[in-house]
Amino acid sequence: MKLLISSIAICFLTISQAQTQAPYQEPLTNTKGSEYKFTVVKSLDATAVQNQNQTSTCWSFSSLSFFESELIRMGKGKEFNFAEMYVARRTYPMKADNFVRMHGRTSLSEGGGFPDVVNVIRKYGMVPEEVYTGKKNPKDPHNHSVLEATIKGIVKRFCTKKLCFTLPPNCSNVFSMTLFEVDLPVPRVRTWGKASSCSALIVS
Repeated sequence: MKLLISSIAICFLTISQAQTQAPYQEPLTNTKGSEYKFTVVKSLDATAVQNQNQTSTCWSFSSLSFFESELIRMGKGKEFNFAEMYVARRTYPMKADNFVRMHGRTSLSEGGGFPDVVNVIRKYGMVPEEVYTGKKNPKDPHNHSVLEATIKGIVKRFCTKKLCFTLPPNCSNVFSMTLFEVDLPVPRVRTWGKASSCSALIVS
């Protein structure tokens, strides 16, 4: 009797799983004539792929893509396109300040991580790509090829392991000018209001 009940339960479970699977479709391929075939089992909505070009800002692009996908999952809309370079522009001065306060013992590079993005959102909010491209000429590709060496050179001039606990004003000004020259202008922020229940900030 127990064996019969177990068999029936397994049968119903199998039928239930079959009903929840995606309908059959012809296998997909990434290029015509390819031997590799893919079958979509489950498809989740996501925003369009963005190009970081010649920058080491994959951490910003991947993190904001996660937040955009989460907003879609939560039913907040599919129109979100957050500005990855806004996060980078806000992060680099904080990294420089931390580098000085720690007497040059922390990382000062283009690289970053998910916590950097969260810190920027908490402190400054977020902006859409349309109001902050991070480029003086929106048609140009991103290019930070000289950024890391330049900012290190500037900050290290004002920092020794025995002196300096904060960035002096003249260093902060030079640092901002340098970021501007590599197409990361100074954000001037005002309140954005609400878009699909998402409060944020925009650059004026």
